[in-house]
Amino acid sequence: MRLLTTTDWRIKRAMLLAGVIAAVSAVISFCLPPWVLFMLATVLLLTLIVPLFRHPVWLYIVVWSAIFLCIFGWYHHSSVEPARRLAGQKDVIIAQVLETPSSGHMLTVKVLDADKLSSGSRVLLYANELVAPEQHEIIRAEVELKALYPTQQSYQADGVFLQAYPTEYDEKAMTVTTSLLSWRSVLSPLRERLITNIRERLNGEEGALIAGICLGEKAGISDSTMMVFRRAGLPHILVVSGLHLSVISTGVYGLLRLLLSHRRLAAAMTMVVVIFFMALVGFTPSVVRAGVMCLVMLCGQLFIRRADGLNSMGFSLMLLLVANPYCLLDVGLQLSFGAAGGVLCLARPIEERLCAWHFGWLSSGLAVTFAATLPILPLLAYYFGEVSVVSPFANLLAVAPAGVALVLGWIGTLLSLISPLAFLSDGVLYLAGRLVRWLLFIARAVGGLPFATVPTDRAWTILYLTGGCGLVILCLCKVKRGVLRRLLAFLAAVLVLAYGTDRFLCRDTTLVTVSNRADSAVLLIEQSGRHGLIVQDVSGIYVNNAFVRACDGELDFVVIGGGKPADAAYLTDLMHHVSVKRLYAPENAVFMAGLELSIEPLNNDAEITLWADAVLTVDADGKWLLSFR
Repeated sequence: MRLLTTTDWRIKRAMLLAGVIAAVSAVISFCLPPWVLFMLATVLLLTLIVPLFRHPVWLYIVVWSAIFLCIFGWYHHSSVEPARRLAGQKDVIIAQVLETPSSGHMLTVKVLDADKLSSGSRVLLYANELVAPEQHEIIRAEVELKALYPTQQSYQADGVFLQAYPTEYDEKAMTVTTSLLSWRSVLSPLRERLITNIRERLNGEEGALIAGICLGEKAGISDSTMMVFRRAGLPHILVVSGLHLSVISTGVYGLLRLLLSHRRLAAAMTMVVVIFFMALVGFTPSVVRAGVMCLVMLCGQLFIRRADGLNSMGFSLMLLLVANPYCLLDVGLQLSFGAAGGVLCLARPIEERLCAWHFGWLSSGLAVTFAATLPILPLLAYYFGEVSVVSPFANLLAVAPAGVALVLGWIGTLLSLISPLAFLSDGVLYLAGRLVRWLLFIARAVGGLPFATVPTDRAWTILYLTGGCGLVILCLCKVKRGVLRRLLAFLAAVLVLAYGTDRFLCRDTTLVTVSNRADSAVLLIEQSGRHGLIVQDVSGIYVNNAFVRACDGELDFVVIGGGKPADAAYLTDLMHHVSVKRLYAPENAVFMAGLELSIEPLNNDAEITLWADAVLTVDADGKWLLSFR
């Protein structure tokens, strides 16, 4: 009782602290079984008996930690463990298709009825060319359940913990019935109509890019265009995310404030528009994250309270983790919150220094782009194997036009639905198309530079980048000089140790690393400092981009099983980053004829000596066998 009356309970940014506690608890829950989580929560609560730990901040941390550990433990006990125990068993499922991939055969489906799987659970279902279901259709299949591959762990962020393969690959083993009536199937025709209206009024890449910016439709965007946007550090423009939700919510709220005098009503109507937009684009993970943050910020206007950005971000993260702790594994979530936190914490100090260096009107834009990029550089290096050094400058030139193109695109699309005003939509969409042309010009000009991206293929490189970004952030936060010297010395020691260990392990060891994403297997072979690559399909070079480039800038050989003419850009992009000595490909690989590299034919019933002790054998049926003598 004395504690409650004498202690100052004020905690600065309490919701941000709660979000951080939720994230730490989620990471712990990935490593420990549920009963250990419950015991750990009990031990934490028992520490409050000790008078030394009766500090309000510690009490706050302990209570939230116990709550989150219990929630995540129950989530594992009720959802994750029952699903994982079914791996290796057979089942008959009736499921609805939630998502069809742009490449590959793995569908995300929601189980409606099954003998063993619980209703409502999600699985990755393999569907071959004989059965090509569309989104929202119902599938009945006899399947064998399997655990997720290591490269598929990110699917857990969407509540997927198993994959399913049909027991037989014929029409009887898997059948498709009519679509199930749901909100998804109701909004899907409206989304398709909006996309059709855009593509009819804007042909070619302009229409495809406007459809991608406004509705997240990437089917019409070519692989080469996606590649130049990625090299320029601008792929977030083509994916509906925080940029799009913030522009839409700000524009709608500002318009409603001009028409309505009641602030709460304007905020409530804006929240309805945001939720409708999230449903229209399909409640993808990136949209849900951005939408939750926008809704939390709008709640401040709804209740006439000043919203704190960091508190709102922490509260949003807490809500997402309570719904599914595995969403923390999603790359998009990590990038979104990292960039948002960087803008909120670092934009102002960076702008102050840029103003002191007489950057003038560029200070604000550069400060935001640098602040958003700096915290996520290590993540980009780790997940994608490269970082775009031109990203801040490309964003400075592209973000504002992208926002205007988004607004004009939506205005033109909505006008096309109103018959008396349909003639105006052509002019509005034409202006949006001109802005998109500017974005494409920036992406090609900046992303086409030879130094646009820097490969980060080794652990010591990523560690070096992480330490450098951390030191810059500490300098911006005005940390004492003595502390910085100690941190720099510690970082240098760790870098030397990591670099030496990495070189020692690769000197006399043969490593074969396998990655399989979107049915495009990739094998990276390392031996005595040499590297070779075996790719099942050329598209695997793009899908496994971070995995492929871990080869120290040189490949002794590349073996490719096949590909399509459109895949030539993937191989060309690889040539920009690494030097390839020998390339093996099937005789019918005519799409590679334009490459300035001699191609050795890969025939059936042949034996290829890759190295002195590494041999690739191809039998008469075209099956491969890699062996070491």
